[in-house]
Amino acid sequence: MKSFNLLLLLILTVSFSSCKKDKLEGDYNVFEGKWKWVGTSYATKNCTLCQQVSHYISTSDVSYTAEIEFTDKGRVIFYINNDVVAEEKFKVLRQDKYEGEVSMQLEVKTDKLSIDDELNTSTLATDSIYVTNFPITGYDDSKTTTSSTNYYVKL
Repeated sequence: MKSFNLLLLLILTVSFSSCKKDKLEGDYNVFEGKWKWVGTSYATKNCTLCQQVSHYISTSDVSYTAEIEFTDKGRVIFYINNDVVAEEKFKVLRQDKYEGEVSMQLEVKTDKLSIDDELNTSTLATDSIYVTNFPITGYDDSKTTTSSTNYYVKL
C-alpha cells in the first residue's frame, strides 16, 4: 500500500510540474495587455561590405495595422487588421532590468509567422514597448532588413 501511495504521489508531482506555464509577474506584468504598432526603425544593407542605412516606417506607410497582446495565461496573440493571425504559448528565456527598463526574451513557436521562434521585447515607458520580429519582418518581409525594432503603445 505504501509503494502504491508513493507511486501515486510521484505521478501527480510529475503531472502538475509539467503543466507550468510562464506568466508575466512582478515588474514584467507591465507587458500584459494589448499593444498597437506605431512604427518600425530598420536597417538595410545593399552589399556585404556596404554600410547599413537606417530607415523608419510608420503605420501610414503600409496598408495594414498590427497589434500584439500578452495575456496573464502565458500566451501571446498577434493581430493584423484586428484579425488574429497567431495565438501561441510563450516561454520566458531571459528577463532583465536595467535603469528602469524591463526586457524579456521569449520563445514563441509558430508556423504562422516568420519570427524564428523568438521575440525580444523591452519597455520604453509604462505605456510603450518595442518588439523584434513583428510585424516587420515576421509578417511583412517586403523590406530586406539586417535588424528591425517595432514600436508599440498600450491600448
